[in-house]
Amino acid sequence: MYNNTEDSTDQNGEMMSEEYTVSIDLSDLESNVGKELYNDGTNKIVVLSVDNTGNANSGGYRISFRSKGTYSFTAEMSAKMTATYKNKYYESSVFGTGGINYKDGDEFASFYIFPHEAYDQEITLQETGTVLLTVTNLYKNSWSRKWPFLAYIP
Repeated sequence: MYNNTEDSTDQNGEMMSEEYTVSIDLSDLESNVGKELYNDGTNKIVVLSVDNTGNANSGGYRISFRSKGTYSFTAEMSAKMTATYKNKYYESSVFGTGGINYKDGDEFASFYIFPHEAYDQEITLQETGTVLLTVTNLYKNSWSRKWPFLAYIP
């Protein structure tokens, strides 16, 4: 049903005002897969992948999230992510949205963890600490089936 706008609608969607956090271990990127960013008991957002491109020019550290459950999330034009690392605060930028739909959810956002400028200063491509990521401005899509359209033709 996710993103099937022909048969479904998300007119009951809403902006979520809370902040959601997840700690990411930069020394073992694979260990972060499946960590929960959000969980309301039925629906959740989990880490889909964390990688390091090995080059600051191609983004360095990146993270992707996916939703699981009965509704999906939209990151494009609304979600923001910040990273706190070694007592410094960084604004993260989006490098991709949506695209992969699963039977029980979808991939909804991917971010560069650190801004490009940080690699010119204090961030290396061999970090081993833990970064705290905070995501805000999530938009929850509450998908439902459209009512059949019946036209009256005299």
